[in-house]
Amino acid sequence: MVLLDDAFESTVAPALTSYIWLLRWCDSAQLASLTPYSPEQIERFCQSTFMLKHHDHGWYELREAPALTNLPHREHEVFAAAFEYSQQQLNRLVAEAWNFELQRWLYYLESYLELLSARREWPTIAKVLEQATSIPQVNPRQQQLLQLYQAIIQMRLERQYALAQSVLQQLRDDIHLEADLLPMVINSLGTLAWFRGAYDQAIQHYIEQQQHAQQVQNWLYQGHSLLNQSILANHLQRPEQALELSLQALEALQRAGNRYREAHALYEVGSNLLYLCRWDEADSYFSRSAALYESLDTVGDLANLYWHIGFLKHLAGDLAASEQAYQISIEAARASVVPNDDSLRDSLAFLGLLYCSMHDYQAALAIYAQAEALARQQNNRHELALILNHRGDAERRSGAIDAAFAAFAESIAIIEDLRTSFRDEDTKLGLISTAQQVYEHMVVLCIERGDAAQAVDYIERARSRAFLDALQAGDASPAAELSQQCANLAEIQAKLDQRTAIVEYFTVGVLGRSLRFLAALAERKSPILHHFSLEPALYSVAITATNATIQQHSFNPLNLTRGHGGHHRLLQPRILKAISQALIEPYERLLSTLDLVYVVPHGPLHDVPFMALQTSDSNWLVRAENPAIALAPSATILVRYALGRPASSQQQQYCFGYNSVGDDALIYAEHEAQEIAKLVGGQAWTGALATDQFLRYAHDARIIHIASHCVYDAQQPLNSHLILGNESLSAQTIMDHVQIDTDLVVLSACVSGRSFVAVSDDQYGLQRAFLYAGTRSLLCSLWNASDVAALFVMDRFYHELQAGVRIAVALKHAVIAVRDLTRADIIKQFQIWQLPTSAIPFELDGQSNDSPLADPRFWAGFMVIGKA
Repeated sequence: MVLLDDAFESTVAPALTSYIWLLRWCDSAQLASLTPYSPEQIERFCQSTFMLKHHDHGWYELREAPALTNLPHREHEVFAAAFEYSQQQLNRLVAEAWNFELQRWLYYLESYLELLSARREWPTIAKVLEQATSIPQVNPRQQQLLQLYQAIIQMRLERQYALAQSVLQQLRDDIHLEADLLPMVINSLGTLAWFRGAYDQAIQHYIEQQQHAQQVQNWLYQGHSLLNQSILANHLQRPEQALELSLQALEALQRAGNRYREAHALYEVGSNLLYLCRWDEADSYFSRSAALYESLDTVGDLANLYWHIGFLKHLAGDLAASEQAYQISIEAARASVVPNDDSLRDSLAFLGLLYCSMHDYQAALAIYAQAEALARQQNNRHELALILNHRGDAERRSGAIDAAFAAFAESIAIIEDLRTSFRDEDTKLGLISTAQQVYEHMVVLCIERGDAAQAVDYIERARSRAFLDALQAGDASPAAELSQQCANLAEIQAKLDQRTAIVEYFTVGVLGRSLRFLAALAERKSPILHHFSLEPALYSVAITATNATIQQHSFNPLNLTRGHGGHHRLLQPRILKAISQALIEPYERLLSTLDLVYVVPHGPLHDVPFMALQTSDSNWLVRAENPAIALAPSATILVRYALGRPASSQQQQYCFGYNSVGDDALIYAEHEAQEIAKLVGGQAWTGALATDQFLRYAHDARIIHIASHCVYDAQQPLNSHLILGNESLSAQTIMDHVQIDTDLVVLSACVSGRSFVAVSDDQYGLQRAFLYAGTRSLLCSLWNASDVAALFVMDRFYHELQAGVRIAVALKHAVIAVRDLTRADIIKQFQIWQLPTSAIPFELDGQSNDSPLADPRFWAGFMVIGKA
């Protein structure tokens, strides 16, 4: 063994150690070809205590893993040279030595291909594969690795997606595929699904990849999977999830020691922080990423980074710095020896957005045309749809209305084609949320053109699409053959008689503001906000059997999202009057000609208690001479899944009731269920086993009545549930396990009508669950109603129903009757029911004992959804 002096050990030894650590095995000739050191220095180091020699083939390796602080910055060049050296050795060695060398060559090939992949140097990979195939393929791993990367080139460089899919699937199905190659194959399948726009499939592949990478303790591919999941979460408007995933990816990739992927992870963390409006933190991560990329000499990756920096400067209002950063990004993408069309496309698109915010629409259109051409060339349909939306906005602002219409129409067609290919509902919602603005643009444009039929078409296509897809997916009836398209104006009008109308409301500039990014822009009064969200406005279309009229309302729908106090805040006289003036007064003449009006709310209007609204004479809208009111998630769902279905063939009428226990126990829920069962000739189940009985018998019912407590879960709305005995009955349970064919489900339960409204205007809660399960009509409550008030509303409602009155009219009559009840009426009815009059809570009134239940908080929360 040779002992090294201090000078040698402090200078030459660390450098040689880092090379050998990278190469794993090497010989002295190889080190001489790779490093600037003399043969004497290399030989001296190889004979030192640091090294271990393999006498059978003359290779050296380190005795133990070093504590390295610096690796050669140009690792890809080191492995390129090592691969070339080993390939030359294979071409001249004899059999026994050849087999040893093949191990080393395969290691260099894998390492080199991974580095080139991280640098996205696809043309170089193609050349390396061409060289590698000249070596006899005697090793199964060698064959599998080459097949994998050939499929990657088919996907990345040649865009032969079908061929790549076939090769990757064959590898995935090969029971002899080596365990540590499996995560790489699954990753490529995920990326292929992503390229084809199948985001839900891509996410599933990446999750599976992560699991396999964990099994083989592969930090690189754990990090790779997490990073890809993060990027997709960002695309689908889930920035909090995206940030968490990118931070996990960064940790994994740092543990893997892969600096290229680490730089990418730093960039993605910065991107996610940007969309969470944590701009100072984003700038810090971008700076760290830029420093690492520059040290690694990856110009193409700097292009991607600088377009985000340009956007960050744009958000901060520094337009000159923003334009400079975009131009740097564009130049870097074009100058890169490796095609970086993604960065080029994104930089062009956001530069177009910058020019729009500077009101230079012609410059913006010229830039958008370049971005659009790249997206078409790549067949990246999601990005193409977003670019078309922004181009349509620029066309509209420049006065080219027909060109704007064409751009918006194509954008929506692409989004809907992508949407129908997704199976996962969360992914559908994420996709729709990225595209909500284009629907708003199109509806406003149709309204400005006075085209009611087109406006109705796009209003329907903009709302409750994930729910409609779910209904259509489970619909085996001939009506399902209408395809995934929504009902048009003619189909809607065909379902209406002369005394029935639908009023569809539509808000713009509201739903997207629930996203943190847009909310922060609004808070900062950023001028860029208007290019991501329209000015808040409210429109409606009134549809009768023979006509459709458009109305723009002088009301800011954002006002409904402000303040505290929930639904009861909307019952304050001043607020109630303002809402009534905006929503009802424009239609008073129409309402006077109707027996029934279906209201289709949108956005924050789902929280409006329409039963509590008033006419211009300050009287209640719900009164004898006015039409009955029912609601619907969309006109399409109404006409196809409520009005379009024949009456139920079931005969049973079941009532379920549970008072609960403890301080919050109800008094009359079980009594209500028993009385309603007697009234309709049905069967009642009450007490601790009511949920079990519901799950067992609900499928046989024509009418279901449930009286119980209800819990609305704002964080997980499908966990909202009815407390119906020892077991709760959640919305998710109903959607997963209940199939009914009922004409009517009545939820005499507080907040059973509450729903979370997604950016896509899809509602999540118990009302969605029961409509999905199969009921044509649902009666539920927006807020906590008095136990006594609910008892009287339900008693009167069922008396009307038994008399043959239609559902919405029965509720109207019930509400009017309960509103007019006197104290004497209530006491008399309690005596008939044989209930103690001492339990009547008249103190709830606070106005007049002559009509203790006259206040709308007792009756206005009840509403009918669906067939009325």
